[in-house]
Amino acid sequence: MTDAPSTTDQGEAVPLAAVMAFLKHHLHDVRNDLNALNLEAMLLDVYVPGGEGAESVQRIQEMLHHSAARLSSLSRKISEISPGQETLAAQFILTSWRDEWNSSGASPAILWEASQVQANVKADPVHLAEVFREWLSNAKQYASTSASISLAENGEGEVIFRLSEPKSEPVDTSGWGERPFAKPRRGCYGLGLWRVHNLVRANQGSWSQRYSPEEKTLVSELRMPVAKV
Repeated sequence: MTDAPSTTDQGEAVPLAAVMAFLKHHLHDVRNDLNALNLEAMLLDVYVPGGEGAESVQRIQEMLHHSAARLSSLSRKISEISPGQETLAAQFILTSWRDEWNSSGASPAILWEASQVQANVKADPVHLAEVFREWLSNAKQYASTSASISLAENGEGEVIFRLSEPKSEPVDTSGWGERPFAKPRRGCYGLGLWRVHNLVRANQGSWSQRYSPEEKTLVSELRMPVAKV
């Protein structure tokens, strides 16, 4: 009598490209379902009298809007990357990020260090904005104390945007952004930093994260080549 196949043996691993193609189609279908449900909720809102019934409909609409926003975010993270090329002053990029962060009123407090860098970079401004938002959303979620952001030029044809976050204990950064879906949890699938890596590479830059035991700091760096005049 032959042994039954192991339930843990799933055969060959599914290529990531196939997973992404499935997700795109699946997200499209789910969004259509959510839109249909939202239309039904709007119809109920018209005919359901006030009181608990109306409050229930309102809660349903809020949950649908929240789910739609999450799906939109997930869909954006697996979308194809086709960068444009604009010449941008590195100082302007840093200032734009600072103004957006400060106007949001978010925490933790961030020290935006003064810089004299005058170099330009060539990149897609929409992609850089997406990198910035993912970067600082992680700082907002995980940083317990103030962080700092600096801009420097390394003399090797690169400008460096650096985020430094003090940490109370060591952080293992191995594999960050390289293995989406490796440790999924509710609302988090490991796609954020994976998307950042892909965006940065598509714009000819590099991205790294490391823990500095001497400074007890998590250091994240975005390096972009200086645009040739």
